[in-house]
Amino acid sequence: MTLDEGLAEMLVGMGFSPNDARDAATRYAASNAEAAVTWLLSRASETQEQPPAYQHSPTTAETEHREFSSAFTTLGAGATPRARSPTLIDDDDDELRRAIEMSKAGDSPAAFGGSGGGGGGAGGAGERGVRASAPPPSPSRELGPFFGPSDKEDRDGKLAVVPAGNQNQNVNEDADVQRAIEESMMTASFHSLPDVPVAIPRLPDAPVAYYAPTRPSAALFIQALAAVPQLQGVFASADSIRAIPLEAERRLPAHAYAAPLARLAGLFAIQRDGDGDDARPAPAAAHAHSFADVDKDVRAICGGLDVHETGLPPIQAITTQWLVRLPAALAALGAADAGLFNTTLTGPHVPTQSHVLLTRDRAGPRDLHGALAHALWDGEGEGQAIRNLADVVVVVLRRFTGTSAAPWAIEQEVCLDRYLESNAQWAVHLRATQSVVKGEMERLREQAERLRTYESRDVARTLETVGRYLASKPSKDPLDAELAAELASKVDKVRTAIADKLAALDTDLANKQRAVDGLFDDPPPERQQHKYKLRSVLWHDGFTTPGRHQYAYVQRGDAWWRVQETDVTRVEWSDVAADTTGQFTDGGPYVLVYSRDGPRPGPSALTDAMDVDEQAGADAGEAGSGDAYGVADEGKQGEKDLIDMTDVEMA
Repeated sequence: MTLDEGLAEMLVGMGFSPNDARDAATRYAASNAEAAVTWLLSRASETQEQPPAYQHSPTTAETEHREFSSAFTTLGAGATPRARSPTLIDDDDDELRRAIEMSKAGDSPAAFGGSGGGGGGAGGAGERGVRASAPPPSPSRELGPFFGPSDKEDRDGKLAVVPAGNQNQNVNEDADVQRAIEESMMTASFHSLPDVPVAIPRLPDAPVAYYAPTRPSAALFIQALAAVPQLQGVFASADSIRAIPLEAERRLPAHAYAAPLARLAGLFAIQRDGDGDDARPAPAAAHAHSFADVDKDVRAICGGLDVHETGLPPIQAITTQWLVRLPAALAALGAADAGLFNTTLTGPHVPTQSHVLLTRDRAGPRDLHGALAHALWDGEGEGQAIRNLADVVVVVLRRFTGTSAAPWAIEQEVCLDRYLESNAQWAVHLRATQSVVKGEMERLREQAERLRTYESRDVARTLETVGRYLASKPSKDPLDAELAAELASKVDKVRTAIADKLAALDTDLANKQRAVDGLFDDPPPERQQHKYKLRSVLWHDGFTTPGRHQYAYVQRGDAWWRVQETDVTRVEWSDVAADTTGQFTDGGPYVLVYSRDGPRPGPSALTDAMDVDEQAGADAGEAGSGDAYGVADEGKQGEKDLIDMTDVEMA
């Protein structure tokens, strides 16, 4: 029989002495390691040796540890218990069961048979005791169970873990749970508290920001309205609003709108700095700092007007709630007439509007005039006109989620006379002229395209290539060389003629484009009665997650300011016009607030405009619309060659 060195090394690693390991490795091959271990265990039980004692007194926790570890311990003659594979344990081993009972009953080292282990014995038991090491001791203190039975009474039979005696139970379990809940709530409350804004001094001539953390969209819309001089005048002069003290709101038997309008008047007064004899001046602290905490007022205003916060941007709340109930409230109290917000249209479709709703997309108009012309003249409302213009024109720009839209060209000043019913004939005349000019421009573009390309090839580049080839063509025959040079000269003349013709067409197109764009730019004085100035713009960056995603541009005097929550920054008009925030995230400007630049025109101005309109119609019948505006009717010239080639003789 030969010694299996691998098996012997494995047995030594399991805690057996080298001599016993060599004996077993000689008897059994490596493939029968379990038989070798069983043989060693039976040999150890015959020696009746006791394992050496631990070097410290066991505690209750250690006893529990030993109960668990003894199931995985190999007992040899004089050997210290060592962990081994549970697959080698025989549940019917009487010696192992006796060892477990001894570990349960033992409170001192004597329970394990003393420290010597009972002599050398066969197989080198003493050597095993020297080589073996005791398992790591458990902590000396008694540990309560981290998971285990509960000390709570299971009165309803609903506990997942029911009480099981008084074994190291935590008698303060309810108190601990309650304390943990309170600490978690305090932590959550701390992290959920909004950032308290830091008060900073108000900049000279700057607007006061309305800070309302629970109603940010409503506060921003009120910020935009407060920049309108006409609305400031209404709230400053309306005695029916100014005479209502805030503390008496709940006792008001009058109209239900009186209370929210009284608070709104107080917010508007903040922007007026308390000048004049205003009966409701703002507190001095609100004027001294860049913002005023008006959350309570804004919530009361929204509640009184039945305005609810919607998604971002809040277009639905503005069009269906604010611009419906605010004009009605002002009219109900006699503070303003219907002409403040309401614009009257001709035709059967919704004749009265409190706002203009336009859609932004990639292919549609990109400015206010283009959108209004399309809506009233070219779209579904073709043939409609404006009968009466409101003093405050709120333009709402709608953009559908996920659709691209061209940047909106914001105009600081607009004149809306062209859309009035009283100016219909004059507008039709100019539009007819525009159509003629645009038709001529289209024909010029077609001519230019025919000169630039032929069968998808660039004509100028092709002629240039042919000319270079003829000029550099090698030839030994003097006659052929002379002919090639002549052809190259003629090709160059054709190329130059085409370039000159294209330049002339481009110049003509640019002039006609300026004529089209300027037809309405310089109307006579009687057609400039309805001029409007931009007062404020509401902007959204396109995101809907919690955060600072909205801001406003407001005009105060001749300066523009950017307002976002409590931040107020002065900007230039070029910054407003060039702002591209939200261009690629479904955002951008969503409300433009215009108001009249001057008083509302009276009936006499309207009558004068209608008289001039009739004269314009008569003039249009006498003169051709194209000639009247310097537009040559090239259609009468017939088809002509684009380039005169009579002087070019091709050999």
